[in-house]
Amino acid sequence: MRNSTNNETLIDYSLAASAELSVETVAIMTRHEVAPGWNADNSEFEACVCLWDTGATYCGISDRFADKWKLENLGNTDTRIGNDEVLTKPSYAVTLRLADGTEHKIVALREHLTGVDFTIGLSLIKEGRFVLSPTTNHGSLFTFETLKTKHFNEHKYL
Repeated sequence: MRNSTNNETLIDYSLAASAELSVETVAIMTRHEVAPGWNADNSEFEACVCLWDTGATYCGISDRFADKWKLENLGNTDTRIGNDEVLTKPSYAVTLRLADGTEHKIVALREHLTGVDFTIGLSLIKEGRFVLSPTTNHGSLFTFETLKTKHFNEHKYL
């Protein structure tokens, strides 16, 4: 929290995900909940395995959830994959609830996923703090913290 004479900025970060990673870890996966649409009620949320993908611009939802919920296509989005090939994918409105209870209204692209239900890309990662810290056993500790309270006043510095 930072106070100044005329403005106050309150930033309240809350731990949304954490995982101990070994040297051999090639992917960060955590469990969260996802629901169809942006106005989901509690009964609609389902547990899902999420892959944190720092190389993905967008979040993605599995065919399984997209088909199960009969999600309405918001429109198609062009994405570029590693070999510069452009793929056109349908996009859907979903709500992702992270472990800290924060809910994020997300436009997720349909993905052909195996072993995970949701990919968390930079469209969400940039909204918090994504940290990999070394541990004493030569592994890493992954943490992601989200803003629970969004209260910002503009500060101008000379």
